Amino acid sequence: MLEVDGVSYRYGPEGPLALEDVHLSVSAGEFLAVTGANGSGKSTLALLLDGLLVPTQGRVLVDGLNTADSSVRPVLRRRIGVVFQNPDNQIIAPSVEDDVAFGPENLGVPADRIADRVRWALDVVGMGLYRTTDPHALSGGQRQRVAVAGVLAMDVPCLCFDEATSLLDPVGRAEVLAAAAEVRRLGRTVVWITHDMEEAAIADRVVVLGGGVLRAVGSPRRILANEALLQRWGLEPPPAVAIARRLRDGGMPVPAVHRRSELVRAVHSMLTRR
Repeated sequence: MLEVDGVSYRYGPEGPLALEDVHLSVSAGEFLAVTGANGSGKSTLALLLDGLLVPTQGRVLVDGLNTADSSVRPVLRRRIGVVFQNPDNQIIAPSVEDDVAFGPENLGVPADRIADRVRWALDVVGMGLYRTTDPHALSGGQRQRVAVAGVLAMDVPCLCFDEATSLLDPVGRAEVLAAAAEVRRLGRTVVWITHDMEEAAIADRVVVLGGGVLRAVGSPRRILANEALLQRWGLEPPPAVAIARRLRDGGMPVPAVHRRSELVRAVHSMLTRR
């Protein structure tokens, strides 16, 4: 689905490299978490994947389309969409349904099909009851779900979430994570960019960026349980990893885990056996 082939990017002719020689492949239907501290190059990667930036070196391919080729931009818009950090930067219409319809309209989708797509996309993210609502009357999590619906309505097979929960409270964060889980269930490819390791734990694979360089790629269990690796690149391990380590330090033989649910099951099993 996505191929990042030796990509480097520099902001301005004299600026430092934001990304350097990154090689990465993303399979169709995969949920990939891209993690890193502030300034690691995560958002730059998101903009490169969507073709909003063009690599200084190397190439980005989306379903075989080179993002540097301006002639494929209209087709590219039908292949990948980005949900940005602040939903207010993506919401422009006076009602939820009008906002979700904006993308398909610009792609030239027939009006009757747009209406069907809008209904479907809003139902997917659980916002069907808010079709006629002013988006700015919604909570942050609800507005972000509207932004997700707007990308879904364009019928793109790949969605890139760029720190989409970082400005939200716990309720809004849970709402957007649930929407992303539903997108995943539909078989869409998801690139989830985050500095939150608990969010990264739900992915199929995790990428760690540090200083614009790809530092590690692997399963959530292998990457997120490696506290030394995460701390080296300015990341906090998931709470489950840190708690499990403290329990082991205290004499409880808790296995290596990376999700809260796994930790709860492990501790419950030990306590009920006693």
